[in-house]
Amino acid sequence: LAQAFEGDADRRATLDAVLREGLPKPRSEAWKYTSLRALERRTFAPAAHVAVDAAALAHIDGPRLVFVNGAFDAGLSRLDALPAGVTLQAGVVDASAVPAHADFVFAGLNAALARDGARLRVQDGVQVEMPLHLVFVGVPAEGDQAWHLRHAIEVGAGADVRIVEHHF
Repeated sequence: LAQAFEGDADRRATLDAVLREGLPKPRSEAWKYTSLRALERRTFAPAAHVAVDAAALAHIDGPRLVFVNGAFDAGLSRLDALPAGVTLQAGVVDASAVPAHADFVFAGLNAALARDGARLRVQDGVQVEMPLHLVFVGVPAEGDQAWHLRHAIEVGAGADVRIVEHHF
């Protein structure tokens, strides 16, 4: 696990803080009615990349970023029709600025473990007529698998954009 964080002190520090705190307990007000014991007993492996037939996404018209089992798939994504003033790309999003508090454990895990995500920037005043699509495909596998995506969406003053998420 330590190799996964080599050269990324923010992500390592966030994971260390989450591991120190552990999952929220019933004494935490926000979690007092939610038992996380079953989650504590499970072991998750990183998800493997799997090929997906492009025909399964043919009905999604317009610009799209596609993630399969948490990994960006350039072959299924379409970014050729983006209007001027719009940047949509895949990439790792900053893991800093996540509170290290038990009630934020899942946000901290996400920040520390995310390897990919959508980065959208719409400049001031830009009106995007067509929706932008974020497509998340989960392909089943044996055992418990996990993937973590972290997104950054910035919409400038006076700008207008519609984002549609698809989960398969």
